[in-house]
Amino acid sequence: MGQHKVPLTHYYQDKGIKHRGIGKISWYTKPDRDIKEWKCYEDLEGIKIYNVSMNSNLRTFPKITYKQFFSMISKDTYNQDALRQSIISTAKQLPNAQFSQEFK
Repeated sequence: MGQHKVPLTHYYQDKGIKHRGIGKISWYTKPDRDIKEWKCYEDLEGIKIYNVSMNSNLRTFPKITYKQFFSMISKDTYNQDALRQSIISTAKQLPNAQFSQEFK
C-alpha cells in the first residue's frame, strides 16, 4: 500500500480519476467470482478480450502487458466519442448491464 490510504487497484487511481471501485478488493477475493461473472464473455464471436494487467487476480481473460497491448492495436486515429457511444450502445444490450447515471 505504501503512501496510499487504499490499495492501488486501477492504473489511473493515483491520477485524480474517481471511480467507485478504487481501493475495493473484496470483489476480487471471493473464490471463483471472476469466473462466475466474466466467463460468459470469454468466447464472444468476433471479440477478443484481454486483461492488460499481469498482476490482476482476474483469471478469465488472457493476461498481456501494456507493451503487448500497444503492439496489437492499430496506429490509426479514431473518433473517440463515436467509439464510446458504440461501446455504450452495445453494452446496454448485454443482460444485466448496469450503468452509472452519466451513461444512461
